[in-house]
Amino acid sequence: MTFLATAAPIGAAVLLSGVRGMNNDLTGVWFGEYHYTNGDSLINFMLNIDECGIHFDGRMDESNSFGGLNGARILAHIEGARSGKNIFFTKTSDSTTRARNLVSYTGRLTLGGNRIEGNWSADGRNGRFAMNRPLIANDYIEAEAAISVDG
Repeated sequence: MTFLATAAPIGAAVLLSGVRGMNNDLTGVWFGEYHYTNGDSLINFMLNIDECGIHFDGRMDESNSFGGLNGARILAHIEGARSGKNIFFTKTSDSTTRARNLVSYTGRLTLGGNRIEGNWSADGRNGRFAMNRPLIANDYIEAEAAISVDG
């Protein structure tokens, strides 16, 4: 089986092995990026989510672009909930970095349960984010069809 790369810009689907597509359970690995409204930075991240009922938590690993710490990684814990396709979570960075400590995210589940897009805010700053769940190549055609259904 052949798969595409794991990193994808906002608006792109990601193909990998290991996760069955078209899933409404958030559990699993997600790859994404966020950016600031003013366009300053584009930050890539990986998020591992464990969902139980409507609540979920997980760990985020992201590139660090904060002053004096370039090249280091930021690790954070997330906790959240969802109502249907609406997703809400907060990210708390580990105390080992000087990064902002609490970030709020709101988003919407799309692409048949394999993509979340939305907004984040922290300390008066904000921006957009998107993240994709890796899809098995066989599910890619189904996921592409879901784009027109999900809108």
